[in-house]
Amino acid sequence: MLAVVTLLFAAAFLIGPPTTLSLMGRSPRWRHLPWLVGAALAVAVSWDLPSPWFSEYTATFSQHLVGGGISSGFVAMYFIAHLQMPAASQRFLIVVVVASVLGVANEVLELGLDLLRGTTLRRDASFDLLANMMGATATWVVSELFRKR
Repeated sequence: MLAVVTLLFAAAFLIGPPTTLSLMGRSPRWRHLPWLVGAALAVAVSWDLPSPWFSEYTATFSQHLVGGGISSGFVAMYFIAHLQMPAASQRFLIVVVVASVLGVANEVLELGLDLLRGTTLRRDASFDLLANMMGATATWVVSELFRKR
C-alpha cells in the first residue's frame, strides 16, 4: 500500500507542477526537474522514519516533516526556479503557500479515508500541518543559506 501511495505522490509531483506552469503560460524548464525528483524521494524516504512521541497525536510527525514539509519545499523551489529572482520574503511566501496547499490537500484526502474506511487519520491534523510547515521552512532556510554563497 505504501508503495502505491508513494507512486501516486511521485506522479503528482512530477506531473502537477510542470502542468501548472504550462497552464500559467510558462514553459517548464526540465533542468529544474531534480527539485521534483527530490520531492518524490522525500516522500519515499519518509515512510521509514521514526517519529518523536511527545503526544498521542505525533505518530506520523517525521513522515509529515519530511514527506510533507521538505517535499513541499522542494516543489516550491521548482516554482521559484522559474521566476526572475524574487526577494527572500517572496520566496518564503511561495514556500508557505505551496506547503499550505499540499498540506491541506493531504488532510482532505485523510478525511476522505476516514469517512470511507473508518480510519482515524484526521485526529492529528494540526500536528501534521505543523510538521509540514516546519519541514518547508527548513527547506527554505537551507536554500537561502546556499543562495547567499
